[in-house]
Amino acid sequence: MRLPQDAAPCFSAFSMKSLARRCLNFVRGNFNRCAPFRHIPGLILPLQPEGENVKLNRIATLTSCTVGASLMLGASLLMLPKAQGAQEQCSVGKLQGRYVFTGQGSNVHYGAFDFDGAGQFSGKQTSVRYKTSIQREALNGTYTLEADCTGTLTLEGQLGGPAHWDVFVTSDGKKGRMIRTDAGASGVRTFEQ
Repeated sequence: MRLPQDAAPCFSAFSMKSLARRCLNFVRGNFNRCAPFRHIPGLILPLQPEGENVKLNRIATLTSCTVGASLMLGASLLMLPKAQGAQEQCSVGKLQGRYVFTGQGSNVHYGAFDFDGAGQFSGKQTSVRYKTSIQREALNGTYTLEADCTGTLTLEGQLGGPAHWDVFVTSDGKKGRMIRTDAGASGVRTFEQ
């Protein structure tokens, strides 16, 4: 539906505040050419108040204004960002279930971790070491996770003994990254549920 040419100035800089002001003035009987919802076919907008038409017109306009304002308020509330303090904090319970991982450093690793949500995990990996040797290994270890979703992980069961890692987990606990912290060793891993 096209708006009448004389309605265009009524909708410039349209905001919640201007809608409320126009609706209130209109319902009070302060009619002008920028009455809210003037473009609605069949809506009677007298230039001078006249009997029952004015009462019906005010009720219809008030109802329209109320619905319009409610919709705008509801939409603005949906667009508000989540409060900073309302974010869920991390703990060891954030990692629970099976996560597949890939890793590389001087070797390449593919496998899965099974986190128990209480600071322990087990898993399996297949590793390619020295570009020729393929090994399958059973893994286990412990992990910590702080409120900011960072923590540590100690991985046992692979050649060379225990490996120590710093861990970084997304706030929903679905993905993470690890970097090895042992002196003389390097490696990174990514994991996701």
